[in-house]
Amino acid sequence: MRKISINVQRDSVCMGDDYNAPHTVNFSVFDDKSLKDVFNYLAKHGYLAKIAGKHHSWSCLVNGKVIATFKGNNNIPEYDSSHNNPILELATNGRINAKFVYNSAAT
Repeated sequence: MRKISINVQRDSVCMGDDYNAPHTVNFSVFDDKSLKDVFNYLAKHGYLAKIAGKHHSWSCLVNGKVIATFKGNNNIPEYDSSHNNPILELATNGRINAKFVYNSAAT
């Protein structure tokens, strides 16, 4: 088994949140782990910012493609069966670069 390096960044959600930008987390997991395992790890560590209000979301992108959507303050994404696939399928040269994009609520 090999380890996959995971690099995650998320958008800032307000000026006060900019203080800690770019909100980067780096960790490694074995290549048999799934996206679900990665999302559970991030949830356990409170990675996504909590937002007051409703109807906002986060989009998780890998290689420019949305692979998951997190509605509201949920730390677990909307279900997609592909989240159970090994993360090796998303890795390039043993690495995954993920970006969480904040989608504010319509006003």
